[in-house]
Amino acid sequence: MTARKPTTQSKAASKLPSSKPATSTTDTQDTEPTPVAEPVVETSLRGATSAIVAVDESSFVPTPTEPVVETPPVKTALSAKTPTPKQVQLNTPLKRTTPPDPSNLLNIVKDGLSTYVDGMQPNRILTEQQGARFQLGLWNTIKTVLCIEGPLFYAAMDLLLECIDQNSDTVFGGRYVYRHMDSVPISNDDRRALERMLNLLTLTAKRSTRGASLKLVDLGGTAESLRNGPQGQRLISYYSE
Repeated sequence: MTARKPTTQSKAASKLPSSKPATSTTDTQDTEPTPVAEPVVETSLRGATSAIVAVDESSFVPTPTEPVVETPPVKTALSAKTPTPKQVQLNTPLKRTTPPDPSNLLNIVKDGLSTYVDGMQPNRILTEQQGARFQLGLWNTIKTVLCIEGPLFYAAMDLLLECIDQNSDTVFGGRYVYRHMDSVPISNDDRRALERMLNLLTLTAKRSTRGASLKLVDLGGTAESLRNGPQGQRLISYYSE
């Protein structure tokens, strides 16, 4: 198979530079064309890129940058120094209170009775508040006697009854012993207990007639009015001997 001769036009075209290599018809038909990057397209792309770059550079306006302001460090006010709490020593031994001296208890009873006898004399003019204060002191003295335990309780009861017997015609007489009782600042239960105790003590104060007088009072009811089991039992045991 013979190749065709190129025409004059083909000859003229062959003189011009071509970006593609000349291929024969036979090569075109027998073999597949090899893909080659087109320089024209590449040139146009480069040109476009150059143009874009040129436009960007010409239209670029520098943006003014804001000055960086440094924030000064905040000075915190120093807090007042708090005193360091003292540590408590756990191994510190506790202070123990010694029991009261028995003789001191008897002196307390004596002082309480003397104050009442001197302050409540019939010839003295007392206000309602003053009389109520003396009656309250007598009630506290009686409760002190009832709180004493052991043999000392019997000695305190003897002292109390002896004082009442010696002053049975004055402050512990029937006309004077219940004065200002309604004004004493105690509860109704305590006032009832105080009145029952005074009734028992004044009737049984004389030793010679104590047995006969005891039959006139309700010893069990008086002990119950105290609302204290041990004190009531001590009171009953004293009159049982």
